[in-house]
Amino acid sequence: MARWSETWRAAEERRIVAEARQRSEAVLTGKLGEQFAPFWIDFPFAPGDVRFLGSPIDFVAFDGASDVRLGRAAELRRIVFVDIKTGDARLTPVQRRIKECVEAKRVRFQDIPIPKAVVKA
Repeated sequence: MARWSETWRAAEERRIVAEARQRSEAVLTGKLGEQFAPFWIDFPFAPGDVRFLGSPIDFVAFDGASDVRLGRAAELRRIVFVDIKTGDARLTPVQRRIKECVEAKRVRFQDIPIPKAVVKA
């Protein structure tokens, strides 16, 4: 009886390790895919217009920021929060709340100055 139990245990450990490795590879592949998304042919923004955040949203796209037209300053058309999803992935609860804030126009720009006493020239 002990021999069967040891055989089962060893087989179960191999199965668990194999599943963990497979999940880890899938996560790593997804993370790499997220970071390389701006270089895909059908990505809707110029790679120079996007900044990778990683979490909770993958990118912020500053659409048009990298354009240079006739020596003039670039025209910023819009700012877009971008999240890359693979397979059956869905927005996380935090991502849904961010989407709701954007859609409800509860987004703002805030500039925070550093006091002169902190920054010595």
